[in-house]
Amino acid sequence: MRPPTAATSTGATVILIDEAHIAWPDMSNARQQILKFIATVAPNERVGIYTMTAMGFRVLQEITTDHAQLTATLNKWMPTAQ
Repeated sequence: MRPPTAATSTGATVILIDEAHIAWPDMSNARQQILKFIATVAPNERVGIYTMTAMGFRVLQEITTDHAQLTATLNKWMPTAQ
């Protein structure tokens, strides 16, 4: 496999949710806003979702172009109660 070149290399959008510093009621709103964002990105846009807690980082969904999977993962995700 060839390494990516400037012509084939693409960026990605990384969404980081800080579970440790967001109020529980705001988490629901944040999730809804992220879902709206995912619905608007181009079909070939690469997106990943990660969370940060007091214990460290967690991968919710690795970077992918499967926006349906991103949405399903985010809908199933239950934030840690802080």
